[in-house]
Amino acid sequence: EGILFREKNSTNRAIINLARAYLSWINGDAYDFSLALNGIDMQAFPQSFSHIYSTIKNTKPSSLPRSMTLGVIVPLSGPEKELGQSYLLGLADYLDDISSVHSIRFLVFDSKGDGVNTLQIVKSLHSDRNIIGIIGPLLEKEVLTLAGFKSSLPILIPNSGLPGLSDIAPNLFFLSPSSRTIAHRTAQMMITELGFENIAVLSPGDGKSKAMTDHFLEECRQLGVDPVATEWYIEKPENILRQFKSIRKTAWTLLPEKDPYEDAMNLTIDSLDALFDVDVTDFYKIPEEEEKMDRKDSAKVVLETIHAMYIPIRQDELTYVGTQFPMYNLKTMLFGNENWLDMTILNQELIGPHVQGMRIITNVNSANSFNNDNSISNYHILAMDHASFVQSIISSGVMNRRQFMDKLRKHSGFHGEQTSIQFTGANRNENGSAQVLEYTQNKLKNIGVYDGTIYSDTAE
Repeated sequence: EGILFREKNSTNRAIINLARAYLSWINGDAYDFSLALNGIDMQAFPQSFSHIYSTIKNTKPSSLPRSMTLGVIVPLSGPEKELGQSYLLGLADYLDDISSVHSIRFLVFDSKGDGVNTLQIVKSLHSDRNIIGIIGPLLEKEVLTLAGFKSSLPILIPNSGLPGLSDIAPNLFFLSPSSRTIAHRTAQMMITELGFENIAVLSPGDGKSKAMTDHFLEECRQLGVDPVATEWYIEKPENILRQFKSIRKTAWTLLPEKDPYEDAMNLTIDSLDALFDVDVTDFYKIPEEEEKMDRKDSAKVVLETIHAMYIPIRQDELTYVGTQFPMYNLKTMLFGNENWLDMTILNQELIGPHVQGMRIITNVNSANSFNNDNSISNYHILAMDHASFVQSIISSGVMNRRQFMDKLRKHSGFHGEQTSIQFTGANRNENGSAQVLEYTQNKLKNIGVYDGTIYSDTAE
């Protein structure tokens, strides 16, 4: 106000009043907010500030909330800067939405993709009591540097963490389900929700896919089901004939054995005919001996004995696995992973028609998130939902970091536009909620949300 009193230039006075209105909005001061807005001379107001003015003016003074501040730590420079920029743009787009009043503001810091730099930023924010929480960092190596940092400051990690990390870092809240959670939900969906027993697995034998399959098998056995076939491959799956033939051989063994007396049991003889000398061939045609099928003929038989098949392929393997799968005539419900969702390849005639009804358990419910630039677009989608999640908590009356932490742990669940959040685990800091997607008629649709206990059907 002192600066405003001394300033004589009408344009500068308008800008100062805009700044006063913004500060009043942050502090939740409805009286000063209205006073500052009314003091803006629109005749002298610069056009370049009109968007900010319109956004603030649409806020109702009577419902003006006190704004809470969160730090945002993302890589804005370095090799991973596009991910950080995409996430930051998502937060900005959320705040840009003038259809609702927001009571959060973000202080943005560049992690530079460096773990040590990230830790230094977190330590500086920890000492600032005006900061009630942190969103970020994004990269795994940055998250690991925070695992041993004991703090009362809740840190919301946009991505999932390594399995077990949530158990040793209670102040880290993972907003995306881990690969272990996704694998467990896949097994639970097959066995608990759909009642499948005969389950086959075809998986890479190394890397993240191998680890995910191990988690899947672990949960299957925990639920009392041992998969009937588990096949691995290491190299590029240009020819996985051996693995598919082994699974098909298992499918044959699951066929029920035919009763050799079945035809005789179906034979009916009239009691009167039994008084005469009657040749059985007069009323019953003895079946001809069935011709045995050779290997080529038997491969044409469609087998339905395997109820579900789990195939978590690696990136860029869809063409190889997708085109070989139909050759083995296995009528089963296929469960894949996000690497199946290159829609251009998946919709090809050699693949798409043969995997109708395939299900994917994942963290985001939009098909647009799984394009070639999926990682970048994914972060933008996640950011908007994460900002909405934070807003939903703060709107309930959070005033400090302790209350914020407490409400995070006790949150009953959040369902955003593209994601859902339900904290589980020993510390209630790991997202246990996953999206259930179904591929049908060359389209991917969200059919439900599953937390391992409750399946919420979202299909139209």
